[in-house]
Parts: sequence; C-alpha cells; structure tokens
Amino acid sequence: MKVKMPGGEICAGHWERVPHDSGSPPGTQDAQGNAEMAELWNYLYGHNFYQDNVKGLALYSRGVLTSTAGTTIRVEFYQAQVDARESDQTRVDAIMGVGKDNNGNVYRISFE
Repeated sequence: MKVKMPGGEICAGHWERVPHDSGSPPGTQDAQGNAEMAELWNYLYGHNFYQDNVKGLALYSRGVLTSTAGTTIRVEFYQAQVDARESDQTRVDAIMGVGKDNNGNVYRISFE
C-alpha cells in the first residue's frame, strides 16, 4: 500500500485485516494505539462512527507505512456497506480510512 502525503512524500508498507474480535490484550502498546485510532475515526467522521460503522466489518484493515524521509503513518480503512447486488465486489469509492503520522498530523484517507 502507498500513501501520497501532502508535499508529495510517499509512504509505503503493508496492511492486514483486523479480526472480528479485534483488540489486543489489555495493557499492551497495541491496545493503546488501537484505541487512539478508534478515537481518530470518531474525531474525523463523527460521534461513535468507529463503533457503529467500522469495528467488526469483514474489510477492516490496519497498516503502518514509512517513507525514506523517516515519516511513519498508521492507517486504518474499511469498506462501507454497499448495495446487496454488489456485495461480492470491492468498490474503491466505498473504501474510506484514517491516518496519523509520527508528527501528530491526522488524515482522512481516500482510495483512487
């Protein structure tokens, strides 16, 4: 996966699907980061957006991307519900995401 940052910097890395019972054991660094990303969904898309729209979906994924300039960005994305007639297809326009880089900047992520 590649993300074009403002200014043209490219961050690249891999993503993984989040299991339906997502979450890390309490007290781990991952659990804190995951909670921070859930809050980011709610901040960018509205109150309880993460709980109501993202968590537990079949196509809900996370990744960490880096650039050669040293920028790191955590990303999450999911495919919104689509018409039942299209449920077996991945529609790029129905995928949305969030990101936060190591400089504290937050992003809405769209797919083209």
